[in-house]
Amino acid sequence: MSTTLLRRIVITATVISCLLWWSFYLDGSRDERTIYLHTKERMKGPLSFDDPGLLQVVKDRYIEPPSGRPYNLSANKPKMFYRFSSFKTSIHSWMYIDKELRKMFDQWNGEGFFVEAGALDGEYLSNTLFYLEMEKNWKGLLVEADRDSFSLLKGKNRKAWACHCCLSPQAYPYEAVFQRFTAGVEQKTVGMLKDQGLKLLNFDHISHSVYDSVQCLPLATLLIALNVTHVDVVSLDVEGAEKGVLQHFPWGRILVDVWVVEHEDDTEKWSSNEESAKQLSIGKIPRDRLLGSDGYVDKDFTDFFATRGYVLYSISNDHYPRNYVFIREESDHYKRLF
Repeated sequence: MSTTLLRRIVITATVISCLLWWSFYLDGSRDERTIYLHTKERMKGPLSFDDPGLLQVVKDRYIEPPSGRPYNLSANKPKMFYRFSSFKTSIHSWMYIDKELRKMFDQWNGEGFFVEAGALDGEYLSNTLFYLEMEKNWKGLLVEADRDSFSLLKGKNRKAWACHCCLSPQAYPYEAVFQRFTAGVEQKTVGMLKDQGLKLLNFDHISHSVYDSVQCLPLATLLIALNVTHVDVVSLDVEGAEKGVLQHFPWGRILVDVWVVEHEDDTEKWSSNEESAKQLSIGKIPRDRLLGSDGYVDKDFTDFFATRGYVLYSISNDHYPRNYVFIREESDHYKRLF
């Protein structure tokens, strides 16, 4: 081997080594700078719900697009037909919401957008699948915090956007502890943010609970990431976190025409009636007195919506917690119905 060739090999190897070292140095510096900038931003306080970086991350990493595949519903499978169909004639809360939505939108043939927060597996007890999505062909967003339920939801091939997260009861995103209970004689499973909705549990016994971490995102963050500023229907059933979600919603930034909210009434309004308070404690309320003028409607809750331009359209009267339906007075839907 000639001296010239050997020199060339040594020079080439040296150049390659330098390039590799420089690349490693730049990558390391970039990672350190990224961590620094991220930490510095966090030190300023919680991120705003409409932070551009947050919106990009949510759009790229959290929200999954609608499925283009045929529906894969359990109700279409013989062995699972009863469980996934019987609730339509036996679960009063689902029957009530389905009836009210049909009353409101049967004469509406335009496009629509829904949000269902607390979507479970995307089929069982879904307030949006059968009517708004399958019959009315609306677009929408499904939000479910439970990891296992969301995995099942993805397998249903819903024609809506989907996000595995919890709705933040604050004005900013944060990571929370999610608590799942297996409880009752039927070993039903329910999940909620730790310390947000424990008082809603009314099972015979809790056999065990499992803890998990979950990313919480403001509803507005999800909608803005999808470039949605007008929603026809929001179905909100997030096991005790509803109050925080509503309090921190930017009402002037995003218009929602109809809210369907599961709400635990303020029990202090019931304390003057011993019989009613006793019935409330076991989850039963006298049907003939639900809509009376003696405190059987949570006035603070209805006033909260009234100050934001909504009227109470309907309230369920055969189960507890109850579902309230509010409609925005300036919406086209309100003008059409009234």
